[in-house]
Amino acid sequence: MQDQSQSNDAVAAAYEHLASIGGDPLKLTEPFRTIVLADTALGLVGNGGFEYFFESDFPAHPDYSVFASAFQNLGLTYLADGLRRLVGLFPFQAPHQELDLRLAFLASPSPDFSAAASELNEQVWQDSTIEERLQAYGAAA
Repeated sequence: MQDQSQSNDAVAAAYEHLASIGGDPLKLTEPFRTIVLADTALGLVGNGGFEYFFESDFPAHPDYSVFASAFQNLGLTYLADGLRRLVGLFPFQAPHQELDLRLAFLASPSPDFSAAASELNEQVWQDSTIEERLQAYGAAA
């Protein structure tokens, strides 16, 4: 088992690479892209659930599929599938591009969205493997 100072090496390295290329995670190469996208998304989810994630407006409005792909790369299939499901429950297309519509929907979400988000939040909050997966993905590349 790694100590805390070693456990942040892959994530810290990914953010150093992000800074060196001007801050656009979509321009990162692997494994840094996956680590930054997943860590960013999971930080938001950890602070306020997927509702908080969807309230955020990411620079350049990346499609939410890039986050799902990052989760998939880490072996977090349940999370990738859950995010895709949540995105599909928005009552309009391209929610990643429509902050005002997202916020209006999130102010009064459908029961299906609320239930799915709540269930996925709980799964993420109880998943003790996430940090280990981030580190292992960075170390394997």
